[in-house]
Amino acid sequence: MGFFDKAKHFMGGHGVKVQHTDIERQDPLQVTLPIGDTVVKGKFNVTADKDCEVLSMKAAFLAEFVHPDGRVEEVTLGQDVFPEPNTSRSDDMLKYPYKLSGGATQEDFFIISMEKDIPALLSDKSWPKEKVRFFVKTMVDVKGSPFDPDTKNEVKILA
Repeated sequence: MGFFDKAKHFMGGHGVKVQHTDIERQDPLQVTLPIGDTVVKGKFNVTADKDCEVLSMKAAFLAEFVHPDGRVEEVTLGQDVFPEPNTSRSDDMLKYPYKLSGGATQEDFFIISMEKDIPALLSDKSWPKEKVRFFVKTMVDVKGSPFDPDTKNEVKILA
């Protein structure tokens, strides 16, 4: 355990980790997505070193562009947040909040619907596709923890 992990643990962290297990039925380390897709689906695991309560989840599809002056601009194209007003899950799906025992793992899923598709974003921003990086980022809110654990994987976009 590194220094920052020890500090987080000491300050109320529960050793919670989030990891994508698949994105678009692909290995999270080698995901490709056609440029015209407007929905990104996947699964993730949440694991905890100590007992905790997971309050919510949020998965987002992000575009990142580094401007010539070095400034990084990040745009959220869509997200899946649960719980959220006017959103429900069927009885057989995971409900939030939920308790997670130390040493346990809980699987969940996300379905991100983009509010704006990739070609529209590139056109609106005048960004060249080859200079934009795309990511899926998933985080969970853990009760009593000052840190929200997350994971982030790059998605290669195919023209």
